[in-house]
Amino acid sequence: AHGFHVHEFGDATSDDASAAGGHYNPHKMHHAGPTAPNRHAGDLGNLVADAEGKAHLDVADAGLSLEGADSVIGRAVIVHASAERADLRIQALYLAQQAQLKRLLWVVDTAITLSPLLGLLGTILGIIDTFTALAAQGVSDPQAVSRGIGTALVATGAGIGIAVFCLLFNNFFAECVERINDQLKVLALEASGKA
Repeated sequence: AHGFHVHEFGDATSDDASAAGGHYNPHKMHHAGPTAPNRHAGDLGNLVADAEGKAHLDVADAGLSLEGADSVIGRAVIVHASAERADLRIQALYLAQQAQLKRLLWVVDTAITLSPLLGLLGTILGIIDTFTALAAQGVSDPQAVSRGIGTALVATGAGIGIAVFCLLFNNFFAECVERINDQLKVLALEASGKA
């Protein structure tokens, strides 16, 4: 089997096809096989040759065009010496999906870290308010003292509450991501067994 692709440039002079650039990918799609619904246009899969090295190919590909902005005219069509490695395609797809799944976890992680610190800041401000009231009026105004202590306690409770909620959400979401990753691994293993 031989990898079969349309490349970016029409220069097929190098032995390793590097002069032709990467696979033709005008829409920045993921690497996938020719039957995948979402794949880059230049990926035509593998071409299988017989014992004499002869191969026949009859392709109708809706992703390729001979005219317009995405035309393949003037680009190199390369038949590689060896089969395209499906395991590398699967790994690349897996890594791309993993990055998509984890892209916003940093926001939740930041909220978990920041919430208790904001609660602590509120506690400090409440205690400062309490000492300000004590300095100005002494212990003669218990309402001013309790107001400052109340502010400190509410701020501490709110910070801890938000952190606990975010931690629960983070753990739940991380577990969902892990389950999806496991499913992607199973699909990758099944696909590599068929490749």
